[in-house]
Amino acid sequence: MALGEAWQWTSTTRSGAKATGTTAVLAYEQHKPPSPADENLRYDQVKVRICSTAGTPITVYRRFIALIRPTGEVNTIKMKAPDPKTAFPSNDIVLKPGQCAEGTIDFLGARSARPALAVWGPNGAPKAAKWAIPQ
Repeated sequence: MALGEAWQWTSTTRSGAKATGTTAVLAYEQHKPPSPADENLRYDQVKVRICSTAGTPITVYRRFIALIRPTGEVNTIKMKAPDPKTAFPSNDIVLKPGQCAEGTIDFLGARSARPALAVWGPNGAPKAAKWAIPQ
């Protein structure tokens, strides 16, 4: 999918309760840390929105987002957000139908290794959703 495109999903809990919602990776940026120990370090930042649209409340976890490099290497090394006001919640959050969570998630990266994909693969989803990151 393209950045900004919402993925519609349905999930079923162990008890059989169903939930539906949307997830979108809205944007990608690469930033230089304020005071890097290594000049080649960067952080890769994605802006994510997850919404519950119907059914049972859902628990949202930022840990289900990962970045995939062109080599296929998976990056799940998340950093503390440089701006807590715009960060995706770092604690688990429960969304009722009609509610959304949105914010940035920062990953440790390297200047020479821009990711190719952002991936969201939560428990209960039939497959992972993938967004292409423009090169």
